[in-house]
Amino acid sequence: MTDRIARALAGAALVLVVLAFTPLGSAVGNAVTPAARSVGTAQLKTGAVTRPKLKPNAVGTVQVQNGSLKARDFAPGQLPAGPAGPAGAAGAAGAAGAAGPAGNNSLIGFANVKADGTIRSFGGNGTTSVTVTKTPTYYDVTFNGTYPAGTTSHDKIASFAAADTFNYDVASTSLDTSPVPTPTKVTIRVFIFRLTTAPPTLIYADFAVQILAPTS
Repeated sequence: MTDRIARALAGAALVLVVLAFTPLGSAVGNAVTPAARSVGTAQLKTGAVTRPKLKPNAVGTVQVQNGSLKARDFAPGQLPAGPAGPAGAAGAAGAAGAAGPAGNNSLIGFANVKADGTIRSFGGNGTTSVTVTKTPTYYDVTFNGTYPAGTTSHDKIASFAAADTFNYDVASTSLDTSPVPTPTKVTIRVFIFRLTTAPPTLIYADFAVQILAPTS
């Protein structure tokens, strides 16, 4: 009788032990191996997944939402340059530059003269009028005005002339035979030669003459 009671108690104790450990084992197993797709955003704490916990190349194009990356997320040179923008409006005009230094020579007079001595046009720095005297062999072209103080010698001026014809004609000035210049009047003697004759002959023809003089 006593043996049967002991065996019954031993069997009941074994059942209790098994029942006591069965839930605990099940809970431990569920904690270690969660069901597939059972962990989502709701189960993760903010900031819980850090870079060291990600497998290399675990995040690719598929995992990145379209439009979620900004230009600052890319390294320099990774993004292609965009198209050129439209041209901007013209800037405001700059301030006028300072006047340059005066040159050391000045065109003080020029004249465009017809063969009969009529003046077509004239001008120059300081010239106010021009007169022409026609002689049998030359023209005297006189420039009137206010000229640099140094315009008192043939050595201080330079003169040039050119014939305005369709033939092989040349014009030449002669300072040596011209009157001595003054600061108010400069006369230039002009000869015109036709080179198609032998020897060259003096002629009347249209011509232009000019004078240069130092400004100081």
